[in-house]
Amino acid sequence: MKNKLTLTLMELQGIPAAKGNNLTLAILTHSDIDSFDALFRNLKTRYFPNAEICFSVSSDEIYLRDADRNTSIKNEYHKIKECIDNMTKGVEILVCDRNLGFAQDFPVFDNTDELDLTKKDKSPSWILISDESSLGGLYDECPESITFKVGGDSNNVRTITYCKKEEKPILTSIVTAAHLIYSNESAYREQLHDLPPSKEYAESELKHLVNSLQS
Repeated sequence: MKNKLTLTLMELQGIPAAKGNNLTLAILTHSDIDSFDALFRNLKTRYFPNAEICFSVSSDEIYLRDADRNTSIKNEYHKIKECIDNMTKGVEILVCDRNLGFAQDFPVFDNTDELDLTKKDKSPSWILISDESSLGGLYDECPESITFKVGGDSNNVRTITYCKKEEKPILTSIVTAAHLIYSNESAYREQLHDLPPSKEYAESELKHLVNSLQS
């Protein structure tokens, strides 16, 4: 099955004039990016009137992994995560496919033995989007989203959210993450003060990510 990886960066408060004043959203997906058009419109019209898309970059077509290759993810996870860390420096909120690079809803980012999505001091809040069948495994009815505040420090405003791959719950999850940043903005600025990546740098890291996913 052929798809493209697409990274889109959006400044929710408008493109900042000074370092440290940004509130940057990144969406990294192998889904058809056109399906996010309504999400971008509603973010701007309902919540962030100054929002602007900085850029959107896509890879060449790639083959999504099949089930028989799932066992190799443990060896490649750190390379995949490093590419994502590099292309999201300076990003406050990251929306990402939970099964990034896989044809089925395989949880790439759920290995508790190896995983700490927010281990780095300057990591974003993660929103992992997923099909209903995977997200609701332990529930009679699948919740639209589940959000966890990371760490016990009251000054920590980072979260991990598991969310249905649908416009309404993704929108709600983004607004929730942004609200937590606003609730303790000074603490967040101490954790994250890099400028977002340039389009050229993002394109380069996207190529590295594709190589890791296709190896």
